[in-house]
Amino acid sequence: MKLIKNLKTWKTIIQFIITVLTAIISSFFVQSCMGKKATPSLPATLYSVSQSPRPMKDVRYLVVHCTATRPSQHVTVADVDRWHRTRHFCMIGYHWLIDRDGNIQPGRPEQYAGAHVKHFNDHAIGICYEGGVAEDGKTPMDTRTEAQKRALAHLLQVLHAQYPQATLHGHREFANKACPSFDCHEYDSIFNS
Repeated sequence: MKLIKNLKTWKTIIQFIITVLTAIISSFFVQSCMGKKATPSLPATLYSVSQSPRPMKDVRYLVVHCTATRPSQHVTVADVDRWHRTRHFCMIGYHWLIDRDGNIQPGRPEQYAGAHVKHFNDHAIGICYEGGVAEDGKTPMDTRTEAQKRALAHLLQVLHAQYPQATLHGHREFANKACPSFDCHEYDSIFNS
């Protein structure tokens, strides 16, 4: 019994050390992306930073993406943040993530330029939904749940009120991709009112 408690304690200690190291490494990436000398510091949370490489300019586009994950695969903001950091992004590239239950989760703060639409990031809010491919992991497919559809409509209404000049686009309108695996212009009525 004592051995099991000791193993649990060591496991907790190791997890804490990994968390701290991840935070330190993340701060190096953020500072190096900003062109500053990296000095070790712990950010307030593992997935936010006090600064970003570039401030957002005037928002002209609301761009819808998918995570390109299977319907059976659960994805969190932390997962996408980790994926993007391995690609040397300073943090998650999307501003919003909508999970399968329709929860709208914040990603990169909107005051910072995203990392989701090459050549347009300074003027684009990135909205991503969990899913977008069939179970084979390759075939583009509209896997949105009813909850995700409602949440996306709600988020677009809020963003349209905040950025009335911004127009709606799917990622595929900017790149040779299937993303977001559906025609996002089904929400155009929000922008025509």
